[in-house]
Amino acid sequence: MDFLKHYALLEEFETADKLIKLGFGEIQNINNSNSFYFLPFQLLSQGFERLMKAYICVAFLEQKGKLPDFRYLKDLGHDFG
Repeated sequence: MDFLKHYALLEEFETADKLIKLGFGEIQNINNSNSFYFLPFQLLSQGFERLMKAYICVAFLEQKGKLPDFRYLKDLGHDFG
């Protein structure tokens, strides 16, 4: 795997980490005067989706010795089950 792909995968894990942390932080801001749940759930869902797709890339790399192509990830959609 070349440096740019390695860097992009690492950056994807870092982005997922930040989105998940922000999502949990926004959940802590919910109270009687602020019941806006959309933002925390949006942040968490994007973070977990990015985390799972990056994890799938690492597992694919371990099994096949290369990263999956864009089509493979796109065909997964949102169904990780």
